[in-house]
Amino acid sequence: MVVTIALGLSLIPHAGLRGAALAYAAGAAAQLLVLAVFTGWAIYAGARPRLGPVRELLLELDQVAKA
Repeated sequence: MVVTIALGLSLIPHAGLRGAALAYAAGAAAQLLVLAVFTGWAIYAGARPRLGPVRELLLELDQVAKA
């Protein structure tokens, strides 16, 4: 969002609608880059899941059939 506002304030007075489009595209590209870096970090940096294998969350069909 900072990229969009900063470029928008500097490009719109000089380039008009094209400057606004360029600022919007640059802001979207910056957001995509941040999401890609975060996703790569979460996948490849050894992040651990918050919940391990929890047996209580599994539905036991034998117990349901007996009920």
